[in-house]
Amino acid sequence: MSVVLFTFVMACVTGVVYAQGPNYTYVEFGYGDAEIDSTVDVSGDVWFIGGSFGLKNVHFFGRYAQIEFDLDIEETSWGLGVGYHGLLGEKADLVAELSYVDGEIDSFIVDFDDTGYLASAGLRWLPIPLVELNGFVDRVEYDELGGETSYRASAILNIGPFGLGLGYETEDAGDTAVAFFRINAQSE
Repeated sequence: MSVVLFTFVMACVTGVVYAQGPNYTYVEFGYGDAEIDSTVDVSGDVWFIGGSFGLKNVHFFGRYAQIEFDLDIEETSWGLGVGYHGLLGEKADLVAELSYVDGEIDSFIVDFDDTGYLASAGLRWLPIPLVELNGFVDRVEYDELGGETSYRASAILNIGPFGLGLGYETEDAGDTAVAFFRINAQSE
């Protein structure tokens, strides 16, 4: 029992020292559930992998995601982008990001591929050293599908270089909820 307590205390102390502010150099992967609310409601499993590399007030990021919906519908997407963060001090950042996105839908009815741009604005905040809270507004503009606005929020528990998180995103077409694991690295 004392080994477990010692490990927990050391992880928390490391986390307090490690978490000076939002970290922009990390690798993460996760799994969750996605639902589309339309004429026919479908749900599916989503998994993703992504990462970011931060330099002072700029970060570069990428993400790959795949959703396997009911009715043999599969959605695959990836994106690469750049962002700016800062302005609110050591514990919080305003964040603005712009990325190129590519999405593909494969189903028994239609196969569709489209590209576009995603603009995001939000806030990353560490109210206490081990906890990060995030909120963003995203606007995607696809070449053929047009545009859509979505809202996302997440909470991350950082213990040392590791983070465990929960995320939720909502848009007109549906909702996505995920759990994820993050490996943080010091950069700046």
